[in-house]
Amino acid sequence: MSYLHNNTLMNKKIKAQVLTILRFAVGIAVIAALLLMTDFERVAELTSQLSLTVILLSLLLYLVQGLFLAARWQVLLRAQDIIIPTSKVFAIEYLGLFYNNILFSSLGGDLLRAWYVTEYSEKKVESVFSIVVDRLAGVAVLIFFCIGGMLLVNREVFELGYSNEKITVSGLQEALSGRTAVFIALALAAALAAAAFFSRGHIKSGLSLIKEYFHRIAAAVKIYANKRAYLCGALFFSAAAQITCITGVYIVGKALGVEAPVKYYYVILPLSWFASSVPVSPGGIGLMEGSVTAMFAALPEVSIEQGLMIAFAQRALLIAGTLPGIFIHIGGFHLPRRA
Repeated sequence: MSYLHNNTLMNKKIKAQVLTILRFAVGIAVIAALLLMTDFERVAELTSQLSLTVILLSLLLYLVQGLFLAARWQVLLRAQDIIIPTSKVFAIEYLGLFYNNILFSSLGGDLLRAWYVTEYSEKKVESVFSIVVDRLAGVAVLIFFCIGGMLLVNREVFELGYSNEKITVSGLQEALSGRTAVFIALALAAALAAAAFFSRGHIKSGLSLIKEYFHRIAAAVKIYANKRAYLCGALFFSAAAQITCITGVYIVGKALGVEAPVKYYYVILPLSWFASSVPVSPGGIGLMEGSVTAMFAALPEVSIEQGLMIAFAQRALLIAGTLPGIFIHIGGFHLPRRA
């Protein structure tokens, strides 16, 4: 019996490893396809146009983005009367961003934040829930930028060169509805997994614990609903963070000679962030680069090489902007002081 159990665990581990390899393969295949269509001499020429000033300014904006994200989270914690030193909130935020990049996951860093934030407060459920609201605030502003950007460019951003389809608000709504279905499916799967986890002897206590958590989360939601100023503050910092990212990439695009107006960046980049959240490849590898390149290259003012450079610049800035997390991890600045 023990042998069969161990064999089952081994098979599951192998399947998980194979799935991870396949997901990486998808991302690498997309990037390889992009590189095959690229004129590297043109890429070298474009790279020479990037000055140190442009690189440092764009990097600075991505570093500031982390400050805005930390401020957003701090506002949401304060709404629940969870008092954590600002320096610790900023340290944990940057650590989470860093781990999101090195783990190629959009949730790994959040799990890390949830682990450490409970070390600073007795309100553990509310502290973890603040991360959920933190994410929702970011998604809300992201959707606003996507739809608002499309309306700004008369609902038709560009026409793809290989079809007559146009990206419209209704198209975005369809994409979001599909993503919602994925989240519902994942929620159901999690519910089934939780049900399987509890043995018959633990069902009662498990339901009691879930009921307690539900009431505490409901109370937290009520607090947020009554403190709208805090929610407005969170949305403000979300918008500031995303604007700094888009501006950083726009500066690089201008240095590369891209003549596309900034309003296109406010449509293409948020859409690429949505694309990278689809769990096809780890951290959206390939999906982000492919979507940015395709959408920019579909504009008459932009070449494939320029679109590719913008895509890789965004990825490079995303990684470089979270490097403070290395020093925070090494220095242990995110850890509570022990007496």
